[in-house]
This record gives sequence, C-alpha cells and structure tokens, in this order.
Amino acid sequence: MVIRKAKVEDAQGIAHVHVQSWKTTYWGIVPQTYLDELDETTRTERWVKIITEVNNTKVATNEEGKIVGFVHYGRSERYAADGQVYALYLLESYQRRGIGAQLLEAAKTEFQRQGWHTYAVEALVDNPSMAFYRNNHPVHYLLSSFTIHGKVLREWVMTFNV
Repeated sequence: MVIRKAKVEDAQGIAHVHVQSWKTTYWGIVPQTYLDELDETTRTERWVKIITEVNNTKVATNEEGKIVGFVHYGRSERYAADGQVYALYLLESYQRRGIGAQLLEAAKTEFQRQGWHTYAVEALVDNPSMAFYRNNHPVHYLLSSFTIHGKVLREWVMTFNV
C-alpha cells in the first residue's frame, strides 16, 4: 500500500472511491434516492477542482497503483479545532486492513507540519465505522443533524488532539 499526495489525474479514481463508499457504507442509512443520484463524472469534476485549487488530499493505492482510498483535510472553518478531516473513504474490500489509520496519520502529519494541535471529524451516528473514530479517542463530541432528501440524519462532530 502506498500513501501519496493526490494528483489531478487521480480525480477519477478518487471520485470512484467516494461514490462507491457512500453506496456501500450508507446503504440503508442515507435515502436510496440520494445514493442512486451519486455520479462519478460529476464527482470527478469536483475533485479536479479541489486538487487543482488546494490539494489537501492523500490517496492510498494498491499494488497495481489503483486508488482504493483517500483522505481530504484542511483548516477547520466550522468548529473549534485547528484542522478538519473533511473526507476519509475506502473501498469496502479494503476496509479493516489499517489503511484508514494510515490515511488519518498522513493527515495528522500535515496538521503537525502546520503547527496545529486539534482537528475535527464529522461522521454519521449510524456510520458502521464509528468504532474507528472512537478508537482514536475524541476529546469532544457534538451532536448535529442535517437533511438529505427529506430524511434527517444525525452526525457526530468529534474533536481530537493531534
């Protein structure tokens, strides 16, 4: 497994992981109508823009060089934390292998490089990966909610020390 900084040509692979992760992780949690609307082409365009403008994204690639996961991070603009992990996703077949921990560690290294001491993560309350975040010992929890396709979803906003 290789963890490296994302390149513009990775946008399609990142979009694939992003969409597929939502469809497998949030099946039965997020309205199916929303999941059915997720589109890799649209997401690819969004990731090209993100990588071109800020490039705070690291990817995990397998032995064949295929992107199997990514982490997107930066300064927290919404919470009382220095940084924020905006997205951390893996293809389902690569979960529970320690790759998520490696991606999170890559983001934390960047936070340390910036001199930041805390970071925030948002995760749906019903996210099957909540144990992963709990194992990283959040120091603060805040319960929040938002609506997708008429369904109110609850999420934890967790703050961690770097």
